[in-house]
Amino acid sequence: MKVDWTRKSLTVEAVTASWSNRSLRPNPEYQRGWQWRRAQQQLLIDSMFRGYPLPRFYFQRKVGQDALGADVNTLDVIDGQQRIIAMTQFRQDQWPLLQPATMPLPPMVRDEPCPWGGLTFSGLSAALQEQFLGLELSIVLIDEVGTPDEVRDLFIRLQAGTPLTPQQVRDAWPGNVSPYVELLAGKLNRMGRFGRLFTAIDRRGTGPREDADLVDEGMDARQTCAQLLCLYLAVEAGKPYPNLGSRSIDDLYHQSTELDPHSPQAARFEGLLAACEEVIVERRPPQSVRPTGEVRRTARAAVRKNRLFSLFLFLRDLQNGPASLKQALPEIAERFWSDIGDSLEPKGGRVVSPTTIAGNVAWFRNAKMAGLTFPEFDSRRLFSQAQRAEIYARYGGTCGVCGQALETEDAEYDHIVSWASGGRTEVDNGRPVHSRCHSRGTGAVSPR
Repeated sequence: MKVDWTRKSLTVEAVTASWSNRSLRPNPEYQRGWQWRRAQQQLLIDSMFRGYPLPRFYFQRKVGQDALGADVNTLDVIDGQQRIIAMTQFRQDQWPLLQPATMPLPPMVRDEPCPWGGLTFSGLSAALQEQFLGLELSIVLIDEVGTPDEVRDLFIRLQAGTPLTPQQVRDAWPGNVSPYVELLAGKLNRMGRFGRLFTAIDRRGTGPREDADLVDEGMDARQTCAQLLCLYLAVEAGKPYPNLGSRSIDDLYHQSTELDPHSPQAARFEGLLAACEEVIVERRPPQSVRPTGEVRRTARAAVRKNRLFSLFLFLRDLQNGPASLKQALPEIAERFWSDIGDSLEPKGGRVVSPTTIAGNVAWFRNAKMAGLTFPEFDSRRLFSQAQRAEIYARYGGTCGVCGQALETEDAEYDHIVSWASGGRTEVDNGRPVHSRCHSRGTGAVSPR
């Protein structure tokens, strides 16, 4: 029997009131056992105030009888329960909305007026309360079905779509990061500028692939490219290694919407990707021989992501040093693909954690690349908190390059003789600088 349904509009006021008085009811059969986080609820309400459209709600009309035998109409929620709970809780003042500064929004949206930010429903102006309660929601009302199985089938079909992955959500984010990463790493059937590099990286841990005919082969490549961009921007700014999990990648897309893909910084980043590609792809030997005489085939083995991170950061240090990176690549590639230092490689730890990244980089530099004729690097790349405080005090709160006033929260800490040139991470070799004055490892010494 065909499902009998109609499309209706109900206001937020009507839906939330019906939920509160139980004439609109949850149906446990159609719920998935999880609840939205508070931030998800807050973002939903913020989206409603911004006029973003919501998906349809699906209700089923049920007719029963009360204790006196009178007909009683109720509605069961087939799809939309989490959104209804969020709207009802906000109307009941159970939590306030987020301030724009704390939400993952691009600057162009974050800077728009937000008179509802940080407020509970009762704290809103009368006009905003009326706007919220009067918002019309699109409802699909199912009046009659032949059997309960038909409603179950509808629910299954509503939930059958494959949810977006975190990277697919990032791909849709406004700003310059998404098209830039797609240009470098590729998307769907479009090979990225450095597609050969990213397809050579181990994809273990990325999860199974379904709907093979619709697979986006560049999705993992874009995530890896975004992780490298996170690393690069952090190190360029003199910051510690970031955690390269989902939150940091989200922050990259949210906070760097005005990234300039034609800037010198972007050109340096692409230069490092090209160098990594030369080492990992172009100079990859078809096979290697262990000291025991055993042949180790490497032509098809994927490169683990931790080694890519270490190679990238090592090359970045050389890029900013006096050595010719291009001339060094053949020897770097030879050592990269050899067994040198492998017995000392750190084991365990999450690949994306700052501690693991730091340990892998130290191993890569001091064991894997040991013996290269480059400047001896200080084992400590970043100044400690205590060193930063002493350096800032020495310069009396002024920039070590331009001499202008410098607030502690805006200060970056630069090596006078760059670390990549052999400069030590010591107080006497440090200076506080504005971001615009940071030498970025060039080795140039500016007078105080």
